[in-house]
Amino acid sequence: MNDANAWLLNFGAGLRAAIGIRDLVYTFYHPETCEVPEFPSHRCRALLWRQHRLPVWDLRTWLDGDAGDTWPYAAVVAYRGCGRQLQEYGALRLAAPPLKVRLEDEDMCPLPEPEVRWHEVASCCFGWRRQPTPVLDLQRMFSEPGATPVALPVASDLPLLCDAQPEIPPG
Repeated sequence: MNDANAWLLNFGAGLRAAIGIRDLVYTFYHPETCEVPEFPSHRCRALLWRQHRLPVWDLRTWLDGDAGDTWPYAAVVAYRGCGRQLQEYGALRLAAPPLKVRLEDEDMCPLPEPEVRWHEVASCCFGWRRQPTPVLDLQRMFSEPGATPVALPVASDLPLLCDAQPEIPPG
């Protein structure tokens, strides 16, 4: 039997998904972000992390249009960019800290109904606690046309968030 470790991500309003165990790099509590004008509402924020401006994906806004009141956490995630050998990074808006879970092959199930759009951002789905839990395809999410903010303010225009925010290492 093949086991797969994963991080369960809570986006609020009952929305959740998983990513691979090695995809989570850092979790920020109350992250400071800057607005990226003229980008879609689900990726109109950027987070400065280790002198890199990372696009922030707000999956809840993308799925149901509701940004919610607050988002106390952000997860820095790693993925392999399209056609590139190097790892790239992005961030996901979260409603709660990630939870380490064990997903098993025999728990695979169909993605939730098509109207929820999971097929656009997930590679597969597992049943976790009897609920379908899509596994995010980070490369697809962050490599879609226009996904990476290229016209972000220069790093000197943003506060040094790395010095001001507590990082919560995974695990």
